[in-house]
Amino acid sequence: MRLRPEPGEQLAWLLDLTFAGRIWRFASETMEVADGSDTRTYLAGLAGLRVRLEAEPLSTSPSPPTAQIEVVWPESVAALIALGHDLSAATAELSMHRAGIDRTWREVLIAGRVVEPDYDEILNPDGSRHSLVTFTVEWAPWDDRATHPAPSAAVAADTWPDRLPDHDGRVYPTVWGRPGSYREADGTAIVAPGSPALIVEYSSVGEIATKLLIAGHRVASATVTLLYRDDAVMGGWSTEVVDVTHETDSLGQLCAVVDLSTEVLAIQQAGDYWICWSQNSGALLSDIDGAELSTMGHLIEWWLGRSIDRIDRARLASVRPMLDRWKVAGYADEAVSPWDYVADNLLPLVPVSVAVGPDGLYLVLWRWDSTATAATITEGPGVTHVGPVQYQAPPWERCNRRTIRWALDAASNEYLRRTTIGPAPDPEDPDAIGSLVVEQSATRLGVLDGEDLTTDTLPDRDGAALTLLWRATRDAASRRRVVFDCSADHAWIRPGDVVQLVSAHLLIDAAADVIAVELDDHCRVRLGLEIRPAPPTTGSVVPIGDDDIVLPQ
Repeated sequence: MRLRPEPGEQLAWLLDLTFAGRIWRFASETMEVADGSDTRTYLAGLAGLRVRLEAEPLSTSPSPPTAQIEVVWPESVAALIALGHDLSAATAELSMHRAGIDRTWREVLIAGRVVEPDYDEILNPDGSRHSLVTFTVEWAPWDDRATHPAPSAAVAADTWPDRLPDHDGRVYPTVWGRPGSYREADGTAIVAPGSPALIVEYSSVGEIATKLLIAGHRVASATVTLLYRDDAVMGGWSTEVVDVTHETDSLGQLCAVVDLSTEVLAIQQAGDYWICWSQNSGALLSDIDGAELSTMGHLIEWWLGRSIDRIDRARLASVRPMLDRWKVAGYADEAVSPWDYVADNLLPLVPVSVAVGPDGLYLVLWRWDSTATAATITEGPGVTHVGPVQYQAPPWERCNRRTIRWALDAASNEYLRRTTIGPAPDPEDPDAIGSLVVEQSATRLGVLDGEDLTTDTLPDRDGAALTLLWRATRDAASRRRVVFDCSADHAWIRPGDVVQLVSAHLLIDAAADVIAVELDDHCRVRLGLEIRPAPPTTGSVVPIGDDDIVLPQ
C-alpha cells in the first residue's frame, strides 16, 4: 500500500525493531500511534535515516531496498548484549506513517534483517546509560532453492514399471499454451513438434509403445496431434489426432497420457513421438482461474508460485493484464529453478524489472507507451537538481535493427519463424516491422544492428513484434539521467512512476521515469530520473494487426 499524503501533511518514520525478546519502537519524535483497539508508543530515537529504493529498467536482478539507520537507544545495549542477546540477529520493519491515522495504514518500505550493527555507550550524569546504535536493514538475501518438478516426477522403475528403459531419467514435461501450433506469414497453419512424449508403457514383444506420457500435470485439451516418426513421409513425420486421458503413476503423481494400445502397428512401432497442441485447447491450467494458461502474466506468476521465496501477489496481479498481451507456448522437461527459468526465458521478452518489497518479489512495469504522468517535478524553491545530467550509453551501443526468431520446432531445435524490426522495412515482407523510434534513430546515427534474439516461448507474430517494439523503444534512443532533491511532498513517488520533469535551468520539459528514490529522516526525497527522449513526430509504422495491443512508438 502506497502512502500519499496531502501537500504539507506531516509524515513520520516508524521503526519496529525486534531484539532481546521484545519489540523496540522508535520514531523521530515521541508519539502515540493508534493500532486498531490498541495504542503503540514510539520513542524519539531516530537520529539519522537514509532509505534507498531502486529499479533498473529491464534488469532481471532483484533490487532489494536498503535502509541505513542511526538510533539513540534509551537503555544500555551493551548490558543487553552482556546478557547474551545478539544485536546482529535482530530484525526490523521501517514504515512511513501519516500523523493522526491508524498504524494499519502505514506504508512499510522495508522489513528484514539487521546488518552490520555498531553501538557505543553513553554515560548519563545520573549514572545511567544509553546507547548510540547504527545499522543497515536489508531484505533477506535472494535464494531460490526450489526446483520444479519434484525429483520423483521422472520416468523410472518405481513410477512406470513397464516403461521404455531408454527413457529412464526423463523428467515429466511441464507444458503450457499450445506449442507446435503456429502459422505462416500468410496465415497457413503449421503443425510442428511442440513438446516431447515419453514412452511409459512398452512391450518388448514386437517392440511396440502402448502408452505415452505427454505432461506431468492435468491439461486442458481432450485431444492432441501426435507426430510420430515415419521415414516414408516427406519431412519424416506422420500425424494422428489422439485422445488425452489422466492417470497417476505408481507414486500417485497425476499425469496426462495418450493410450496407443488401440492404434495401428505403424504408430506403435514408430519409437519417436512428439505432441502438437493444435486441437481444442492447450496444456497447463492456470492457478488463478483454472482456465488454459496461455498468456505471459499468468505464466510468470505460475512459475514464481513454485518458488520458496516470498512473492508479492498483489503487485504481480496489478501488472498481469499488461503482460497478458503476450501469448505463450512452450515446455520444460528438466528440473529447473523457477526463478532462473523466469529470469532467463520470460522476463527478457517484456518491459519489466525485478524488485523486492516487504511482501516479497514483484515486477516494476515500464510503460514507455504511456503519456500519463504521476506528478510534475518543477525545479524551483525546494526542488533542485543534484549534479550534472549524464548520458547512459554512447551511440555505438544503441540498436535500431534486430531480429527475433520464434516458433520452435522442438524435435529439430530450429525456429520456424523470424520477425525483424528496422528502419524503412520492406512493405512486401510480412515479417518486417518498423517504428518511428527506429526511423528517427537511423536518421541520426545510421543503421545499428543488435544481437538477434531467440525465444522458445512466443508462438505468434504479435508477441514477437511487441517484444521488438519494446526493446527498440529502449535501445534505439539516447538516455539521460539526473538526480533531483525534492521536498517531503514528493515522498510518495516510487521507482517505475512516470513524472513530468520541468527545469528552466537545464532546459528540460519532458517525461521521465523514476529509477531510484532516496528518503532521509525528514522524508525529504532524492529522485533518480531517466529522461525520455522526445517522441518522434514523423515516420511510418507497420502495425501488427491487433487492435487490442497499444504499441510503443
